[in-house]
Amino acid sequence: AGDVITHCEFEFSEMTDDKVDILPKLESIVIKDPSGKDVTASYSIITEKVTAKMQCRPLDITVYDKTVVYSGIPVTSDAYEITDGNILTGDSINITFNASITEVGEIENAPENITITDKDGNDVTRYYNLEYKPGSLTVKARPITVIAGNADKVYDGKPAAMTVTAKTEDGKPLD
Repeated sequence: AGDVITHCEFEFSEMTDDKVDILPKLESIVIKDPSGKDVTASYSIITEKVTAKMQCRPLDITVYDKTVVYSGIPVTSDAYEITDGNILTGDSINITFNASITEVGEIENAPENITITDKDGNDVTRYYNLEYKPGSLTVKARPITVIAGNADKVYDGKPAAMTVTAKTEDGKPLD
């Protein structure tokens, strides 16, 4: 007869195994006739739940590499980029990294924990299909130049005493 549902709210169950139950809220349904008159009471409404498969939102993260010259200070990095997909407006992402290297070498730098929260602070990480490409932390050897001092002496069978200095790549004395 031209009547239409003009309002309907839904209840959603917690997602389990990538599925969510959706049920129309009976008390929220409003039906109006073509003139705009509310005719909801003229209907005997039955609601049925449906089970929907929830497809997680894809999100790829690439962790940046970091390379430094040895300084004796621990090297860490939390630099990353979302390289495919995006988070919903209002959601925020928090990624923690625990990798650290001080001595010369290279280690993997992968996220220790990734959490995505909605605008209300609810954890919505499970709604994202997270993939990440780890980066690396690299400490390279610090180049130095060792310079032997001048040690002129007449041979007497004993080793010559000599001073040695070391300079870094930029010409500064080695600390």
